[in-house]
Amino acid sequence: MSHRGKILIQPTPGTARRSCQACKLKKRRCTRELPACSLCLRYDSLGANVWTIRRRRKCLYQPAEQAETQSSLPPKEADILRNDSSLLRNSFPVAVLLDPLLSTHCELTIPRPCISLSPAVHHILGDHIHRRALADEYFRTVHRWIPIISRTRLYGSLMDPSHHTDPDVAIVLLGIKLITSRPKNYSLSSELYTLVKETLLHAEMMGYVSIHTIQSAILTAVYEIGHAIYPAALTTISSCARHAVSLGITQAYPVQGSRWIEQEERNRIWWAILMLDRTTNMPLNGNHLCTPDPDSESILPVDDDDWDRGVLSIDIYRTLSSPPTLKTGRFARLAQAINLLSQVLRQIPNKEDKMQLTPSDMMPLDRTLFALERLIEIEEAQRGMIFCCGIAICYKSALLLIHTVVLANSLKSSPKESQDTSYLSLQATLANTLRNAQRFRSGEWGTLDDTSPFVLEWIYRSVTSLMSLGPEADFCDTNQGINSLRAILEVIGERWRAASEFFLPVQ
Repeated sequence: MSHRGKILIQPTPGTARRSCQACKLKKRRCTRELPACSLCLRYDSLGANVWTIRRRRKCLYQPAEQAETQSSLPPKEADILRNDSSLLRNSFPVAVLLDPLLSTHCELTIPRPCISLSPAVHHILGDHIHRRALADEYFRTVHRWIPIISRTRLYGSLMDPSHHTDPDVAIVLLGIKLITSRPKNYSLSSELYTLVKETLLHAEMMGYVSIHTIQSAILTAVYEIGHAIYPAALTTISSCARHAVSLGITQAYPVQGSRWIEQEERNRIWWAILMLDRTTNMPLNGNHLCTPDPDSESILPVDDDDWDRGVLSIDIYRTLSSPPTLKTGRFARLAQAINLLSQVLRQIPNKEDKMQLTPSDMMPLDRTLFALERLIEIEEAQRGMIFCCGIAICYKSALLLIHTVVLANSLKSSPKESQDTSYLSLQATLANTLRNAQRFRSGEWGTLDDTSPFVLEWIYRSVTSLMSLGPEADFCDTNQGINSLRAILEVIGERWRAASEFFLPVQ
């Protein structure tokens, strides 16, 4: 229509009536998109936004048009635009994944987009006193069996007032609060779990990837495993692996120099992802792993005491092929167990493959598993530490190798010598398992809050192995042993819901 001889063009939905102030200033053709025009978005993604850096101007429209546009949107969408106008701005450099060689040559770095977390995140984390108490709870319990967060770095961030609004610190604390909590009445779709998943998804949509988001995702995956939230646990683990690759965390590197703590933190993230990937793929015989196996030169984590103090006591790093020592640490022992589990999974055939495992293949790996278990027991006694997670993976590896492969009904064609050897090893493994079960019931392995969910499959496979042996188990009373392990599953079910899922098949 016309007004005083001029033609007025009605704006299309989602656009402004007039150009933004930045385009008017530069005399450029504005696309008039809301909440920001494409020209301003392009300059902002390149890190050369002349209006926000040099002239301190933003992509702004007339206040009346902003109010009119937001009032026409549903209340929830209008709140999103007001709280975070950059919701759809993804500044992740795609060349990092499309052409890694080019990105390395050009020294491309992943930018840190400015994201604003939901007010619910800061509400649920509380003030600095509650955040400090939350960190104390984590390092007292969960950190004992999955130490992937630097104590010195986290406490340093909590003490620095400038980090109180840091999204990295808040995201890590969200994962810590989740892993240390117990769902009430087994309501797994709780507000906290939903908030953590939404926060991680929001950061991913914006291209926000850091070691802190991966650490929070790892703790979320452990929570999902412990409470049998599948297939969410599998997708969370695969996301951790892919995000780690985007940050260059593809193996463990030597820790040295003044920034050794940060490198050690990256190494522990890599080992934790390997552990989650293999423990969740054991029922599938490791046929769907997201990460490659470690090799003999893979670097082990440093001793946990040095890691917690932030002091590197030795300059020589250890690898998987290094001679064994009695001062290695929980997480390094766990890494050694993960390596053996990887070797076990390589020996397990697919259902379509023919059994090829011979005693000459089994015995070296079998001896190594029990030797590692013996080293763990000696270090436990000398240092007064608990290594239940490493022991659990050792026994799960041994049981998986001996019971699933050799004594399964579908593999009766195994050589008689292999069956006899496996039968003896299986009895020794179950005898040690029952002895450790007694340690758990006596409280020697700590409280229920200290219990790792990775012991559940170890107990479950022990129960099924005892059932398969039946009266032939001459090292114990079979029914008594089964009832003892069932009772442990029932107790752990108060902490991890997955114990109830394991308990049902063995009733």
